[in-house]
Amino acid sequence: FLNREPLRMSYSDMSSMTDRISSSTDITKFISDLGHACTHSVGTLKDTLKEANNGLSLDDASLSRLITFFASIGSAKQGDDFSSTLVGSLLPSVENAGEDKNGSHSSWDLDVVCRVLEEEFSQNNWEMVARHFDHPEFFIKDAINFAALLKLYKAGAKRDITSAALLSEWKNTAGQISLLEQLIHVNPNVYSVNVTDEEAIDATIGVGCPNRCFSSVEFLHRLLALSDSQYTRQIRDILIKGLMTCPEVLFCALVRLRSVNVGTKMKSDLLAQLVSMYFKPNRHQHAVALIKRLWIISQQTVVAACTEVWRSVTLSTERMPVMMHITNILRLLPESANKILGSRDFDFCVSVAFVAADKDFIKLNAWLQERISSVGMPFAFTLVAYISKTYAAATPRSDSPLVSIENIATALKILQNAESALLNQPSPGGGATLGENVKVLTEACVQKHPSIITSAPHNDDIEEMADSYLQKIYTSEQSISEVVEMLKKFKTSGNTRDNEIFACMIHNLFDEYRFFAKYPEKELRITGILFGTLIQEQLVSSITLGIALRYVLEALRKPPGPQVGSGKMFRFGMFALEQFKGRLYEWPQYCSHIVQIPHLKQGQPELVQDIERAMAESQRSTNSNDGESNERPEQILGGTSLDAGALHPAPLNSLPLPGASIGVASLLPPIQPKVAVFGVKLGRAVTGVGLDTEHKTPPDNVLDRVQFIINNLSMTNVDQKVGELKDIITAEFFGWLGQYLVVKRISTQPNFHNLYLAFLDKLGDYGKGLVDAILQSVYLGIGKLLRSPKITTSTSERSLLKNLGSWLGSITLARNKPILQKMLDCKELLFQGYETGRLIAVTPFVAKILEGAKASIVFRPPNPWVMGLLSVFKCLYDVDDLKMNIKFEVEVLCKNLNVKLEDIEIRDDLSKRIPPHKEKNPDFNIKSAMANNNSGASSNGPMASPEGKPSAPPSVTQSEPPTSSASTSSNSSSFQEQTVIPNLASYVTINPAISLFNANSSLKRVVPIAVDRAIREIIQPVVERSVTIACITTKELITKDYAMESDENKMRKAAQLMVSNLAGSLALVTCKEPLRASISTHLKQLLTAAIQGDRNSPESEKMMDQVVQSCSNDNLELGCMLIEKAATEKALRDIDEALATAFQTRRKHREQTGQPYYDMSIFGNNRYPTALPEPLRPKPGGLQNSQLLVYDAFQRMPRQPMVSQQTSSEGSSNNLNTSSGSTVNNRGIVSPAVAVGDMLTSSQGLEALSAVVNKLDTAINALLSAAGSRAGSITVSMIPADHEVRKILEGVKVVTSCLSHGNVLDEAVLSFAQGVFKRMYDLSLSEPLRLEVFIALLQCLDEVCPKLSKEIGTWVTYAPMNNDNQKKIEQDYFAFVGEKQTGQNCRFGCIYHT
Repeated sequence: FLNREPLRMSYSDMSSMTDRISSSTDITKFISDLGHACTHSVGTLKDTLKEANNGLSLDDASLSRLITFFASIGSAKQGDDFSSTLVGSLLPSVENAGEDKNGSHSSWDLDVVCRVLEEEFSQNNWEMVARHFDHPEFFIKDAINFAALLKLYKAGAKRDITSAALLSEWKNTAGQISLLEQLIHVNPNVYSVNVTDEEAIDATIGVGCPNRCFSSVEFLHRLLALSDSQYTRQIRDILIKGLMTCPEVLFCALVRLRSVNVGTKMKSDLLAQLVSMYFKPNRHQHAVALIKRLWIISQQTVVAACTEVWRSVTLSTERMPVMMHITNILRLLPESANKILGSRDFDFCVSVAFVAADKDFIKLNAWLQERISSVGMPFAFTLVAYISKTYAAATPRSDSPLVSIENIATALKILQNAESALLNQPSPGGGATLGENVKVLTEACVQKHPSIITSAPHNDDIEEMADSYLQKIYTSEQSISEVVEMLKKFKTSGNTRDNEIFACMIHNLFDEYRFFAKYPEKELRITGILFGTLIQEQLVSSITLGIALRYVLEALRKPPGPQVGSGKMFRFGMFALEQFKGRLYEWPQYCSHIVQIPHLKQGQPELVQDIERAMAESQRSTNSNDGESNERPEQILGGTSLDAGALHPAPLNSLPLPGASIGVASLLPPIQPKVAVFGVKLGRAVTGVGLDTEHKTPPDNVLDRVQFIINNLSMTNVDQKVGELKDIITAEFFGWLGQYLVVKRISTQPNFHNLYLAFLDKLGDYGKGLVDAILQSVYLGIGKLLRSPKITTSTSERSLLKNLGSWLGSITLARNKPILQKMLDCKELLFQGYETGRLIAVTPFVAKILEGAKASIVFRPPNPWVMGLLSVFKCLYDVDDLKMNIKFEVEVLCKNLNVKLEDIEIRDDLSKRIPPHKEKNPDFNIKSAMANNNSGASSNGPMASPEGKPSAPPSVTQSEPPTSSASTSSNSSSFQEQTVIPNLASYVTINPAISLFNANSSLKRVVPIAVDRAIREIIQPVVERSVTIACITTKELITKDYAMESDENKMRKAAQLMVSNLAGSLALVTCKEPLRASISTHLKQLLTAAIQGDRNSPESEKMMDQVVQSCSNDNLELGCMLIEKAATEKALRDIDEALATAFQTRRKHREQTGQPYYDMSIFGNNRYPTALPEPLRPKPGGLQNSQLLVYDAFQRMPRQPMVSQQTSSEGSSNNLNTSSGSTVNNRGIVSPAVAVGDMLTSSQGLEALSAVVNKLDTAINALLSAAGSRAGSITVSMIPADHEVRKILEGVKVVTSCLSHGNVLDEAVLSFAQGVFKRMYDLSLSEPLRLEVFIALLQCLDEVCPKLSKEIGTWVTYAPMNNDNQKKIEQDYFAFVGEKQTGQNCRFGCIYHT
């Protein structure tokens, strides 16, 4: 190696290499190939750059790459002079540059590079140079590399690199991470990260961070953003170095980034470690400085950290040190007390308050009163629950416990003295009231810690008064009997102060028990007599009575004699026992313990005999079922034995420790609930008393003739049949005939009730006995059906009951005869039906009875008896989760009686009735999703009701916007929330193609919750604004247009039509986009909280966005419809109130004068109405019919739906939809794609007609669902004229009126009708309403298309007759058409006769 030959290269070889180098397009490659010789001098480097770049000027990107190159190889060395030779050959002007005068240059000279950058490139945009470091070749290998980069940049820029350039988002992620790895180690003299003043202060906390990188929010934000990529491990290593070197600084920066949604998982892990490090009692040396700094940065973070640490430990031995640490934080930051003790985590703040009170940091009494008054029921219930699960481990305050007996006593006293309105509120989830829970808890606490009785603090003046009253006994100023009478008054007084004095006197007396052994003889005797008298006069009860009896028993067990202590206690016990000997028989077990005392048997044999006689008397009383006393001290004393250990209350080991969210009443001795019983006080009809009698049966020949008469009875031969009946039957057989008619005819043939009533009327006086017999048989049948165990499950029995109710109303109320309460109490029947789950049978029964009142003069509304029953119906209608078919019965009844449901005054309150259990109750529609986690929202559109059909849309009222929900820890806990809008989940649409829901079906449950929150969030401002504008507009126009109208009903109708349309339309326009955004926001929050695992991956985010977009669009129409409905209903109420004075004025004017009314106030305006054209000016007599059409048109004005909703029906065979899309408004009226009056093409006509059928399908589904088991008997003739189905059928004429007459009209109608006709033959006969609607639809089309009847004749000829079902459909079709067209000139007649 040492003797190797010098390098020799021919001139041609050298020339070839230099040509190749000089032709290179990459300047860094060019310089790299030349080698270190190009940096031997400033001139050489400049010439090199000129040669490489055809000039010395470089752009920012090339300069950035050049600096990166020199920084990466600046320390590299080359051992030969080959580089000098190349430079000399390539650059003749520096021919001798390659010769080293000193012979020492063998590496790159960065100083030369710095001088060139400073002299030639200082005018470049160095901020852009720094930005261009983000190129593929950028990578920092080590600290020397990084220092060289900083040095070169500073030489050219005359300043350090800005942090913004280094910490912005780079494409070369690996290169940026290599830079960040070196940045955390760089000496602050070399480089420091740019930070704000506040971040600079953070950098000095604890050990500190000299180069301030971990105090920079910008630096940390970039690290967290990179942690969500594939470089998680490298970022974790960087952050761990910060955690090890300057944890306090890192903590501050993370807190500043608490609301930034990047690197969530990494940030959560770091914060969990830091919280554990500084908020647990491990005495970290810099904890004080850090906590003070954190309080300045974010007070909420300090509160949350304390709460998190408190929840992270469960054992009391671990929790107490944590509580002491939190208390020290309160002392360190006195201003934090309001935040920490005002936390919404009530369990946490109660726990802290108890410990802080023991350390004299706060006054627990005042704090509890303030929290209960400001928060109310949620805090009070949490306080009760917290005490219930901790009272067993409570000890005196002197032991420094987690929960002290003194604090429990204070809390119980505050709860007991709370306002009655609060104490009467039911606990969350129902059940016992707060007051009942407090009472039960107090008894349990006193049983465990008797000293609680004396631990509750009293005011000083109360203490003084109590002591003065007791003192008067011992000074003989008052006798014992006088004081006892005074105590009785104090106890029963409604005055709070008197009650407190009584309690204080009892507490003080019990508290003195431990000193009785030191009392003088006189005072001991007085005290014993007073103690026993309290028991005898029942001034102490329950737990207090048990403690008093324990004290007496303990004293009696002390040995008598001269001993100072025990002898006095025995004498105290004897004094007390003598006073209440008369009550000993009430407590036989207590007596058995007394007679077993040995020295009592020997020294007081007569007393023992008296007690034994009392025991025997108690035994005889028990055997004779005389009952027991209400108070059982043997139970209060905690067991069946009272040995020495029984002097202390028995532990409640048998009671489970309650959780913070569990009702106390379910954990402590329970309060027995009332049990609802059906049949009591409902009348003789239900009990059957005196109704079920034997009836004499007529001879067979008479029986046959009577049956023949009834079978052939009709409205045309009633008179004839009445005469025949009178000839063959006498009054003695009326009982049998009445029973026969009820059982065989009336109960099963409701369509012939009018015939039988006419028959009875024709019988006249002869038939009075028969009417009474029928009525008795009806009551008997009603009672049997109501008592039947199958009445809630058997549709046939409920049908019979309803038929009997219809007959009962027709034969009594309709004829102005009352239904006596002693026979049948209808109101109590409804109440008991509600309590026992029989509303499904009782509601239609009573409703049918009341329908008879519409034909009555006496019992029609506002008859008080009828209105009382309607009030009960209104109460039941408002019950949550009540089945739709029950509500439907109420609505039908109100319509039949011409009464508006909203106008009914509620007189009877269901709160006094026993609430029913809704689970498995046939009256309530409780979704299985509410009971378990196995089902969610339907993936096929609207969820089915228990009857299997979609029910009517829910109603929504305005409510306060929901509070944002916190993230939940598990799926099972995050889906327990129910929607506030009743039954909303049944109508929410979920696309079955969403893969996220297919993979985890339980996530579907968040969709109804999100829709519910979104609606409630925006409904109030939208409705208020829409209704206000609509009412003002309507009032102004109506007042002017109807100034000459004296009929207030016409004015009211026009106002209601206008305001409902305006308010609904305005609400619809206003709410669309806010509702879409709100649904998306809430749904994304709920899904983010529910999805486990890596939910920050791009795939997960993309899938979630797709779900949110799909569900928001699918349910936008539903939300808009509910908001529109709420706005319409409120507008109707408000406009009636706004125009009430105008209505009243017109009514009074008409009643008092009988003359037409003129509102002359409108002429006070100079411009109106004189400026109007003559046809538009108000004229006497009111508006003309042509003018009224303007207002009538409001009920026909349609709206376009915002989104396409596909309605799911029961099956494809029943689906009437023939085309996608819908242009039907919420009132069932059709809206073509163009304005009414414009002409439609054939395709547009088909789309509009298809929209009609789509809406018709929805209306039929809702109707049949509401009808429940009666769906199979619903026909078109039963549907009211103003029902939605009939309105939609009328809408066909609106569409066809917009079609161009001629071939276009015929083409559209015939094409559409053929599709309807084909589907008709696919129907099932289980629901005849669908077939009749098809036929009615064809009839409507026939009226506008003369060719249709002929075409239908052809279709019928070739219609399929493959099965009995299709044959039956054709027969029903012909029968229905024939029945409808009898006596009319109908083109369908030819079809029927063929």
